[in-house]
Amino acid sequence: MTGSSLWRRGPLALIVVGILFAGGAAFAQEEGADTDSDIVEQEDTASDVENPDAQEEQPSLQEEEAETDRGAESSAADHELPEITVQAPYEAPAARPSPAPATTSQASAPARIESDAELQTAPSAGNVESAWGPVDGIVATRSATGMKTDTPIIEIPQSVSVISADRIEQLGANTLNEAVNYTAGVRSGIYGVDSRYDWLAIRGFDAYYPGFYFDGLFARNNNTWSTWKAEPYGAERIEILKGPSSVLYGQMNPGGTVNYVTKRPIDEEFGEAEIQAGNDQWVQGNFDMGGRVTQDGKVLYRLTGLARSHGSQVDFVDGDDFYIAPAVTYRPSDATEITVLAHYLKNDTGLSTQFLPAQGTLLPNPNGKIRRSFFGGEPNYDNYNREQWAVSYFLEHDLNETWTLRQNARYGSLDTGLNQVYGTGLDLSDPSMRRMNRAAFYSYEDVNQFVIDNQAQADFATGGIEHTLLMGVDYQNNKFDQRSGFAATTSIDMYRPDYGGFDGVDPAPFNVSDTTIEQTGLYIQDQAKMFDRLILVGGLRYDWAKINVDDQLFGADSTQHDDALSWRVGAVYEMDGGWAPYFSYSTSFLPVSGVDPLTGQFFEPETGRQYEGGLKYQPNDNLLMTFSAFDIRRQNYITSDNNFVQSQVGEIKSSGLEFEATAEVVEGLDVIAAYTWLPDFDIEQSSDPAEVGKREPIVPEHMASLWAHYQFQQGQLEGFGFGGGVRYTGETYGDIANSALMTVPSYTLFDAMVDYETEKWRFALNVQNIEDEETLSCWDTCYYGAGRTVIGSIKRRW
Repeated sequence: MTGSSLWRRGPLALIVVGILFAGGAAFAQEEGADTDSDIVEQEDTASDVENPDAQEEQPSLQEEEAETDRGAESSAADHELPEITVQAPYEAPAARPSPAPATTSQASAPARIESDAELQTAPSAGNVESAWGPVDGIVATRSATGMKTDTPIIEIPQSVSVISADRIEQLGANTLNEAVNYTAGVRSGIYGVDSRYDWLAIRGFDAYYPGFYFDGLFARNNNTWSTWKAEPYGAERIEILKGPSSVLYGQMNPGGTVNYVTKRPIDEEFGEAEIQAGNDQWVQGNFDMGGRVTQDGKVLYRLTGLARSHGSQVDFVDGDDFYIAPAVTYRPSDATEITVLAHYLKNDTGLSTQFLPAQGTLLPNPNGKIRRSFFGGEPNYDNYNREQWAVSYFLEHDLNETWTLRQNARYGSLDTGLNQVYGTGLDLSDPSMRRMNRAAFYSYEDVNQFVIDNQAQADFATGGIEHTLLMGVDYQNNKFDQRSGFAATTSIDMYRPDYGGFDGVDPAPFNVSDTTIEQTGLYIQDQAKMFDRLILVGGLRYDWAKINVDDQLFGADSTQHDDALSWRVGAVYEMDGGWAPYFSYSTSFLPVSGVDPLTGQFFEPETGRQYEGGLKYQPNDNLLMTFSAFDIRRQNYITSDNNFVQSQVGEIKSSGLEFEATAEVVEGLDVIAAYTWLPDFDIEQSSDPAEVGKREPIVPEHMASLWAHYQFQQGQLEGFGFGGGVRYTGETYGDIANSALMTVPSYTLFDAMVDYETEKWRFALNVQNIEDEETLSCWDTCYYGAGRTVIGSIKRRW
């Protein structure tokens, strides 16, 4: 590792010291537990002798709760009220136990902690899952991403994948790209290994732009080099909704939505600390702890943190990351709850993505293959740093047994700086084919964002039909300040790099602009369930969007206004045995900045639509299978002809089949299986006739994966586990012409892990890409995928 600054090492040292201190304190606390309990018992006995009626005068918390429960049950029975379901808030914490019984139904009310002893244990399998809380194992049963309400996954008429915290731990995932491996319809690392971004494609479409969601609130980017980063360790779950969903969220791409659900306070005392070490100089320390702030449980807290230092498979590329996320939940009454989430993230890293020519990677080169570790930039210039923070709150109030009001909001700031010298293709003036042309580039960006979503939800019945009616208005304001420059610079020998050729001349600015993107949306949705089997879903949304661009370089200022109607209809029929066929139609829109040179008018928004039908199977909480068939159109996107004249005539068709299964087959055996067949990802219309009928590069026709993990439940091997997986990615085209010469071959990767777990300790070793297979992703330029990674970890729980 080179060039580590003081701030890089400081947070990591603090994390490690904190882990050792917390673990030691917890261990010492356990060692003294017996003595402490004896003292408490003696004190209690003495107190009873002095006051024999003490227990009657001061009943325990457990007895108070039990008496309250009995009173509530008796009262309900006396009045014979009909059962009414009041959905819990989309962004509420994982559990809502209260000193007094809540008014939520079993669908949204978690199990109450019955004794102080239980405060030391993790959530049990008996706890009812909520859509924003932890998943018991790897099989989720509920989601809020697909409906903005706490809904069983089997009742959502679109395909939804849920990646639980347990699954993230099992896979040893430290990036979002690694976390979504083994997910149907999702390809990670589409531009190779990248230390800056999480490049994902859903059903062939880029999920990077216009952005991911954090707790159901948009984290928009401007399709530039400044993006919000997700830290998997801070996630309770990561949900992926396939297909267009503008009816809920407004502007988006038609491929799907990634929603990162943050860890929230729960009414349990818990804690864990972990240390990791691995190849490529990987060192990480992380912790997660929480519980009650007040004895009555009205105020809960959680604190999650991480620091890491790492190298990479590329020369001169190392980095440091720091993440801290405090969270507080306050419940002033059974009807009102507010959760405040905050996070701070800092990344300071080199650039692992190398823009390499096909000659020497995909195609032959007389000098041999370009090394995967080759660094094509300048060690003293290349760098990417990100500093982001955000504060969110999620407020819910139950007006009565029918109506619930929610307000969810976030304000965040993102500052990034990018300096890079990168490859622009083979130097054709060099007959030896050893040299690569390069360019120097910089981009400094400041992003400020405010998002708010106001919701009113009613749960009621009319004529035997159960309704969950959701109405809302949301607003977002995104400000992007960008300063970017570009210049051609010296070439480099790819086989014997000659660094230092970059003369340090500041690249000429080509973009100095301030952009503001606003959106206001009104939406309504009804989930109607009849005959206790048929669920009909209908939703409408109308959006007003505004884009203002202040071009300070050329002295131009423009403002464009767009509006769009989005909608979705769907149906699910729940059959005996856990089978549920479904069908849906949904639409999307995405405003586009710029002026059509042919008409002189602002470009219209891109649009998308999807037909999806399939079959879900969930006979119990230990198995979820989804079969889906879909047909998506992305329409009205901008294309360029041979003279680089833009016109808004583009259309891409994406259609195929998906299968996904997550299961706890028997106790201790987890299995994840996924298959994607995407025979069509073709350009239907373009201003360049040569593109029509061609398949877009990078998108494979076939992807398949299988993961299994088994942990012994008894005997001498109790707690010992092992697992492994295989990931297949089919061949792709490396250019828009779909030439045979530029066809990227398929590849298969193998992963493995072993772990040993006790009540308090976990030891694990995760290996990804066991065979260190060299993989490529190409779109004219080629990028190497991640090689073998080996990470060992020790975790202490208390």
